[in-house]
Amino acid sequence: MIRTLITAVALVVTFAVAPAAHAQFHLREVQLTPDVWRGRAPYFHSSYEELRELGVRTVVDLRGNQPFASAIEKWRVERMGMTYRKVPFRFSPFRDWDDRAVLAAMTNAADYPMYVHCNVDKDRTSVAVAAFRVKAQGWDPRAAEAEAREAGLRRVFFTLNRYIRDLGR
Repeated sequence: MIRTLITAVALVVTFAVAPAAHAQFHLREVQLTPDVWRGRAPYFHSSYEELRELGVRTVVDLRGNQPFASAIEKWRVERMGMTYRKVPFRFSPFRDWDDRAVLAAMTNAADYPMYVHCNVDKDRTSVAVAAFRVKAQGWDPRAAEAEAREAGLRRVFFTLNRYIRDLGR
């Protein structure tokens, strides 16, 4: 009885929150360049349609810890006629050399227009964009760090924060 009640409440909450999350998915507000957008993971069918309508050719998934979600996304992206690229970006870019793979993916003009995302568009995407801004666009590392903070990079991920501070070296 209790399990049934808990399951019912969980389903109601899930369906009540889904439309609100859907309403917040707007790519035009997170355009980095004319050919590169950033954001959170596209979970809804309408999100994939919006990507396709914008002319996105490639979706770059930076998540490193959600293989099932990434597999579903790959299937959906390819079904919509776009290319899916999985480029995991861990929380220790110095040790794992993830930054090189991410920068190579983000600067590959053959894949433009491109949409780059992690799960919630805060930490991994902010750091990847900061590296892109500094190394590909010539930004000052402090400006890239400020943009990352404004986008939601949390201080608790000290390795990511240290990575951004060291971009100018």
